[in-house]
Amino acid sequence: MDLVQGLIRSGFYEKAIGENFNLASGKETSIIKMAKLVKKVTNNNKDFLFKPRRKWDTKPRLLASIKSRKTDWL
Repeated sequence: MDLVQGLIRSGFYEKAIGENFNLASGKETSIIKMAKLVKKVTNNNKDFLFKPRRKWDTKPRLLASIKSRKTDWL
């Protein structure tokens, strides 16, 4: 399912009120890769500012949209 479609449907159906959703693509995407894409499409010419990892920063994870697969209206 397309993530945009999932977001639109979760805001359209009354059954979604009060529900939590974790919509994911099922593909791992790095933050830097996503930031580079945003920078490109917005014609941003500023450099990135990298900072050391914080102790609570997590390891890479691959998420899946399990709830949306179980929901017939989403």
